[in-house]
Amino acid sequence: MTDAYRRGAEETLRIAREHGCTAALCKARSPACGRGRIYDGTHTRTLTAGDGAAAERLLQSGVAVYTEEETDELERALRRRKEEPPMTFRTLARVRQQLPQEECIEILKHAPRGVLSVLGDGGYPYGMPVDHWYCEEDGKLYFHSGKTGHKIDAMRRDPRASFCVCDEGVRNEGEWWLTIRSVVVFGRIEIVEDHGRAIEISRALSYKYTSDTAYIEDEIRRSGPGVLVFSLTPEQITGKRVREK
Repeated sequence: MTDAYRRGAEETLRIAREHGCTAALCKARSPACGRGRIYDGTHTRTLTAGDGAAAERLLQSGVAVYTEEETDELERALRRRKEEPPMTFRTLARVRQQLPQEECIEILKHAPRGVLSVLGDGGYPYGMPVDHWYCEEDGKLYFHSGKTGHKIDAMRRDPRASFCVCDEGVRNEGEWWLTIRSVVVFGRIEIVEDHGRAIEISRALSYKYTSDTAYIEDEIRRSGPGVLVFSLTPEQITGKRVREK
């Protein structure tokens, strides 16, 4: 990437922020503005995976990027935002099964993984099992990922998401069923732009699964440059205890 591309990308982001933009319509496959697949700059019409310089900066800052090939999708997204009433989250119907917030947090901290759900292609829900780390300092959930894919495209188009975890359950004496505690989080996703912070989070997430420092540091050295870290800021956390019967 040339300095001209970098300067153009920063100026694009400055203008977007100045005007409070939440979405941008950009040129498909452009090395500056394309999303997902762009020309490689050799002027041979050769495509390569990735985002254009300006598109990448916009996406990193939470601005959804669409191309002229996705105008219908952009119109639907803008219409949804315009028509959306203020969000009021549901309360649990069976209040006697509800878990206190402190217990929900403990489950989020210790569950090895959960299912993250975003609004995927065509508006279909897209859920996937992912590792996570709950940060007690800021109350956010953190995840790491590659920089491209269905999940990344979806959360850049719309930051709303849900995340669900459950414990292993217990089977009391004389019972064939398990009693399971589950937690559901609703919130909004935000990409961690600061690379140093992203590496710190990746390290903390890794220590959740192993205490092998040498292994962790080697993985960060090899994979750190290509990692994307994002957070889920909870807007609602609910948990309940259920029996499998």
